[in-house]
Amino acid sequence: MQARDTGALLLTELEVKRAISALAPPGWLRLHKAARALCRNAHFEAEDLLQEAFERALDGSRQCSRTLDIVHFLVGVMRSIASDWRKARRRRPEMSLVNPTGALQQIVIKVRDERPAADEWLASTQEAICLRQAILELFADDDVAQRMLEGIMDGIAGAELRCLTQLSQTQFESKRRLIRRRIDKAFPQERKP
Repeated sequence: MQARDTGALLLTELEVKRAISALAPPGWLRLHKAARALCRNAHFEAEDLLQEAFERALDGSRQCSRTLDIVHFLVGVMRSIASDWRKARRRRPEMSLVNPTGALQQIVIKVRDERPAADEWLASTQEAICLRQAILELFADDDVAQRMLEGIMDGIAGAELRCLTQLSQTQFESKRRLIRRRIDKAFPQERKP
């Protein structure tokens, strides 16, 4: 019931279209002045802003109250759109190849490739494989610890890892401490400060 009441307080798309069509020259003048003022020192055109406000008003994405004058409504829509466009521009500023004098600028952009070279990647992969094997060998005498470590290395954690090992919570915590101590003892330089 409240949705029906809210709808009755808003102009329909057809009513908005009629109100825009019925605008008198002073109303159009006020809209154009407001659009120019909102675009001052901005990198978008007043006509584009006004057109966008019309589109949003006519497609129903912006709704006008019956108590509000159509010109005030459209100025408010333009103000909101201009604000959104400015925010978007600050997030992603445009680059131009033409300087203010109209001459082409020479822009050289060097993009550094952060990916490791093939030989570095292969070396690091081989290091990781060797390190994994060395850690697993620390627990050659303990199959449960090895299974637990393989699960950890494969990204399994928490209850799923405990289920994999079939240990009680106490046994699981105890085994984790054992693993941590052996690894810290075998690789003391790897400890974090």
